[in-house]
Amino acid sequence: MNTSSTLLSKSIGLRQMFYLVLPNEANFEYYKQVPEYINAALPYFTGMILVEYIMCIFLNVRRLRISDGISSASAGLMQQIPKLVIKSLAFPIYLWVNENYKLYSFEWDSPFTWYMSFLLLDFGYYVFHRLAHEVHVVWGAHQVHHSSEDYNLTTALRQSMFQHCFSECLYIPLGMIIPPSHYMIHVQLNTLYQFWIHTECIDTLGPLEYILNTPSHHRVHHGRNIYCIDKNYAGVLIIFDKMFGTFEAERKAEPVVYGLVTPLASWNPFWTQICVYVHMFKRMYNIKGVKNKLSVLLMGPGWTEGSPRLGDPSKLPDIRAPQPRYDRNISNAVSVYGLIHFVLIIAMFDFFIRKQQYLSALSLSVGILLILFSLLCFGFIFDDKEDAISFEITRLVTVFIGTFIGERFDALDPNTALIIRFVIIVSIGFWVSNHFNKKKKVE
Repeated sequence: MNTSSTLLSKSIGLRQMFYLVLPNEANFEYYKQVPEYINAALPYFTGMILVEYIMCIFLNVRRLRISDGISSASAGLMQQIPKLVIKSLAFPIYLWVNENYKLYSFEWDSPFTWYMSFLLLDFGYYVFHRLAHEVHVVWGAHQVHHSSEDYNLTTALRQSMFQHCFSECLYIPLGMIIPPSHYMIHVQLNTLYQFWIHTECIDTLGPLEYILNTPSHHRVHHGRNIYCIDKNYAGVLIIFDKMFGTFEAERKAEPVVYGLVTPLASWNPFWTQICVYVHMFKRMYNIKGVKNKLSVLLMGPGWTEGSPRLGDPSKLPDIRAPQPRYDRNISNAVSVYGLIHFVLIIAMFDFFIRKQQYLSALSLSVGILLILFSLLCFGFIFDDKEDAISFEITRLVTVFIGTFIGERFDALDPNTALIIRFVIIVSIGFWVSNHFNKKKKVE
């Protein structure tokens, strides 16, 4: 094997993050042979976030806030948790459509099939993404991704627990054309490509701006300035936005203000997931008439009685930079504490992923509940809730007891259990000290 072939082979994991792979490098006859590209990309996610943070320092770009980063990563974790319990419900239907209604049997190993699948899947993403902004019930899921007031690589991880329910159903008709293995390949590579464009460290990319979705184009999509609303839905190719009239270039004279038109103002991961649904169902309950109630669900999120389908643009607030961002001014010590314990929860989740097939339904359920409760505690801590310390100590004591149970049933080795107990004792001491320091300041 020559040097160039060796480099290509060793760099394939990194190149997958940018869709820079050849058909012969990502092509499989059967969908069960397709690797879990997204799960394998975790080291690249971590490495690129660290590189971006360093670049922000040198480029004097707004840096990652631990509170926002953990909030975004918590949403990403919550998106993955249902996969521990239930596999895709839509993909079996996709297989059925492909087996019974495919228009033509494309050769799985043909480059034409690979590139055709890339284009059709990317167009399918454009259609879904546009619907996610123009249909209120779908927006209720997708808004999670837009709820951050920061824009960095962790924002890409900020995903809804419910969005797959809509996107996978919309992709089902592609089963008439795209072979299942190619669908599995490109739906993952399309997702990975969209990770790196969530950054302010890259300005523009010259001629590539005409063809590809870039950080500049996607910054507009995440903006709440009037000119940014409902623009740039692209996954990989920006050409679909230009074809269908939804493209808008970034304006240097009007810096993008990120987040929702009505800011979330919370680090609570559960409220992040359901806030729009709560408001939407309140509106449905209060509005009169079946037609209007259905319109609340199926029209745009800005729709009101008597307005156009997507709402009245003249009623949008004229948001311009600079705007204050939600922040509870948590101490650096508490922020670092939250980061350390969030990393431990990630390790716990990874353990459940790896040991899933060996764990009982009860063990898996308890583990999932503990992870979700941990994320809730982190949200309370960063929101500086009055009962945050009580919740967190309850969590720590639960984990402490859990180490003995895990050790008893050989799920934890004694050394690991001992380390976890030590960390918990130190953590409880941290909160006791923090509590008394706060009381002294008040006095």
